[in-house]
Amino acid sequence: MGVECELSKAFSFMYRATFMNRLIEHEYDHVFFGRYDGVPALNRNEADDWKWMEMTKLGADVKQNPDAYSFWLAACLDKVVVCRGSQGVQ
Repeated sequence: MGVECELSKAFSFMYRATFMNRLIEHEYDHVFFGRYDGVPALNRNEADDWKWMEMTKLGADVKQNPDAYSFWLAACLDKVVVCRGSQGVQ
């Protein structure tokens, strides 16, 4: 995405998910926060698309359309909201 900024670690979490195609994800993930005021440059070799969305709208959309998002995002989104507020991230 061409984003370069200073990061601070917010938290880590583990999840396990079994999908309908019988594939399993079992990951230990790390979540970092940073601030970037530029415009991301989509790299089609790494992602299909991106968009900016307010956190409240993102939370509602993840609940309404869970298949449109990666499993790990739904698994950690509530904690992102809490940590973001406690760290003063806008």
